[in-house]
Amino acid sequence: MFLLCGSTAFLIGPAEQVRKMFDPVRVYATAVYLGCAVLALICAILVVLHYINFGHIHSKILTMLSMICEICALIW
Repeated sequence: MFLLCGSTAFLIGPAEQVRKMFDPVRVYATAVYLGCAVLALICAILVVLHYINFGHIHSKILTMLSMICEICALIW
């Protein structure tokens, strides 16, 4: 997912990318995307840590849900 933002930042420049991301029309989608991206990373790290200690399924489900929310925010 970060590759998508990085590729458009490469094409139009990082300053313009950030300006467009925090445009008043897109600020909510940006907040949802960034929040879900952080949540997905935290949950993925928890999956790895729990996998070492005979893992739980809860972090895997949260990881998948946050990834789906990321995709929805990108489409929005």
